[in-house]
Amino acid sequence: MELYFTKEEMIDFLKRDGYTIETIKTWKSQNTYHNQVHDTYHNVEVAYKGTLNVFNGPDGMYRDDSVSSFKIESVFREVLRKKLLNL
Repeated sequence: MELYFTKEEMIDFLKRDGYTIETIKTWKSQNTYHNQVHDTYHNVEVAYKGTLNVFNGPDGMYRDDSVSSFKIESVFREVLRKKLLNL
């Protein structure tokens, strides 16, 4: 069985379950030609309860990989899985 949800539906579901939704700034390093490192910057929506316990740099930006488990899709998948298993 496959289920499809829009991002708005996921956010609404998580908010009703007590999660805080926030848009944060992240960065990701990528190796380019001849091992030159190039940073890219993204705005990412995350969901969490309580506080977001992830280290961010002095400029207030988070490393993209460090918040992957807090991204909307990841949190929604885990919460929905737990709820379905508890039926």
